[in-house]
Amino acid sequence: MAARKLLNDEQMRSFLTHGFLVMKSDLPREFHLELRKQCDTAVEKDHGNPGNNILPYVPDIQKVFDCPTVSGALTSVLGERYFMHPHRHMHANTHSKGGDWHKDSYWGYTNKTRNHRPWWVMIMYYPQDVQIENGPTGVLAGRQNHQDRVEPVDDGTTAVTGEAGTCFMIQYDIWHRATPNTSGINRQMLKFEFMRLEAPEAPAWDCRETEWRPSLALPPFRHNGMWRQTWNFLSGKKRPADHTSKLPALDGSAVMQLIGGDGPARAQAADTLEACGPAAADAVRPLTQMLGDPYEPAAINAAYALAAIGAPAIPALREAIRTGSPNAVRNAGYAFAAMGGEAIPALLELVNDASVPIRCAATFGLSEIRECDGDVIGALARLTKDSEARVRLHAVEALGMKSGQAKNALPALIDALRDADTDTRFNAALAMARLGPAASEAVPALVAALEDSDRYVRGYSVEALHQIGTPEALHAAIRFLKTARWCTSTGPKSAF
Repeated sequence: MAARKLLNDEQMRSFLTHGFLVMKSDLPREFHLELRKQCDTAVEKDHGNPGNNILPYVPDIQKVFDCPTVSGALTSVLGERYFMHPHRHMHANTHSKGGDWHKDSYWGYTNKTRNHRPWWVMIMYYPQDVQIENGPTGVLAGRQNHQDRVEPVDDGTTAVTGEAGTCFMIQYDIWHRATPNTSGINRQMLKFEFMRLEAPEAPAWDCRETEWRPSLALPPFRHNGMWRQTWNFLSGKKRPADHTSKLPALDGSAVMQLIGGDGPARAQAADTLEACGPAAADAVRPLTQMLGDPYEPAAINAAYALAAIGAPAIPALREAIRTGSPNAVRNAGYAFAAMGGEAIPALLELVNDASVPIRCAATFGLSEIRECDGDVIGALARLTKDSEARVRLHAVEALGMKSGQAKNALPALIDALRDADTDTRFNAALAMARLGPAASEAVPALVAALEDSDRYVRGYSVEALHQIGTPEALHAAIRFLKTARWCTSTGPKSAF
């Protein structure tokens, strides 16, 4: 197999700032056109869209994701250990009006806090030429971490066109839609999801510059603090809030804009103060008040500015998460997560709060902090027994994101695999996949979960058995997959 083509620094910067990256498969044009025919045949055989079964119907699709350019992009963003989510879909755009702007769900994660860091990405693939008149997928550049769409939508809209074999990788949470198809020709797009299995220890892309700087071309919204955080996370830095040694002094005019500026001015001012780091401590109060700002880009930048300030911002953040609006609570969680280890004592206190949203936000904050000790793992294990399913979900996901550090919490994850809440069950299986060989004691529970009523519990359990990799685990996985094997040749016209 040819060597993977890893992303360079500018490609990585572009992905982090814009939320998507367009690339071309290395396979010849004839391959993609033939694959399109196979997709059409699959639809005919199944009398409709085969949904998650599109890959066993058309196994050649896997070659797209294995080619050097696409596998290199996935490795660059997700690291060496990533896997394909069991949800797959073929989107046919046959109508002329297009679809609505939306973010995808997490297939059951109805209460999940969306990660600003790329733990999930999607690859969208065109097996035929797609121009504007064919109704390409549209994305809102730079809005991947906006909970709300933020008007005007025309600002930053990109319709992704290209020849057969065009792929584009998107940060999972980006706003996107099908644009109007006026060609009268059915446009196919195949959507596959991929997930990171462990936090990075070093850059997985072709990294030549260790310090963050923005992309050469920027989207409409500026989130330099958040982008720097994500770059540092992907670089394997344990304290993602760290800046370079040269920090500017407090910008007094930026502080004034926090109070009296319009939405874009407030957002820019908060981003400017983020670059000041601890020197911006005098701006903690107005920044904290902005966590619930109706102009979401300003609220996001305020969260990252508070994270950069560090310890002096913790009392105000603790107050905001207890008394603020739902948006302020969520953004305070992002701020604590970005702050790193010095936020842990406050979060360990907040996970015991009577409020469910506060426990969720605090648990999310712990999940994203790289520093970890027995107190953190113990608290997360206890939270897997919380009375609220939303909290249990966040706790189980957090343990998975701690990877090998969470081995002592394996009994709690095994219990979570039998939780009454479906989201918690399949997230427990995902956590075990992330633990890998450290979860070997969970093999019997995972084998039992292969009979779960939910398709994604079963799918994650197979992946967990694969990642554990012991003979017992692999035997169970292969036995299950042999039973579930799909015959691509069988159909109404060929039953045998």
